[in-house]
Amino acid sequence: MKLDTTALIKTWGLPAATYIYCLASGLIPVINAEVFLVVISSALLPRSQLLLITSLAALGQMTAKCILYIGVRTSFRKPPRKYEVKLARAQEKLDRWRYGAGGFIFVSASTGFPPLYATSLMAGLLKLNFLTFLLCGLAGRFIRFGVFLIFPNLIKSLF
Repeated sequence: MKLDTTALIKTWGLPAATYIYCLASGLIPVINAEVFLVVISSALLPRSQLLLITSLAALGQMTAKCILYIGVRTSFRKPPRKYEVKLARAQEKLDRWRYGAGGFIFVSASTGFPPLYATSLMAGLLKLNFLTFLLCGLAGRFIRFGVFLIFPNLIKSLF
């Protein structure tokens, strides 16, 4: 799926277009938020809007991930039978991991490994704490997107 980013930005302005684009990319994995952010950073983004655009990108993505989380969490009383064993093992690993579920969500959100899409679905199935999911995911996405917005400007300043 392709979004017409030029029309989106012209119609809604850069801040709203960033939120909309990142929301769409959070729901449809083939729409890449990072590429969008690198392009707007190098072409359109005034430094004065860096914090705003980073925040809106993270909020757009986490809005989408919360939709996934809530959709899965409310769709199943218990996980589908074919996933019960895998999810039980995942829950055990999260319980034993030093940084817990919040740490796992933060790592997924900031590095993309494992993909936050899959982590969101798993978090919903495991019925992880929503506030932990939201705050750790938001912090991770903010850092990740901040890097993608700052990096092109750092490269430009070297040349």
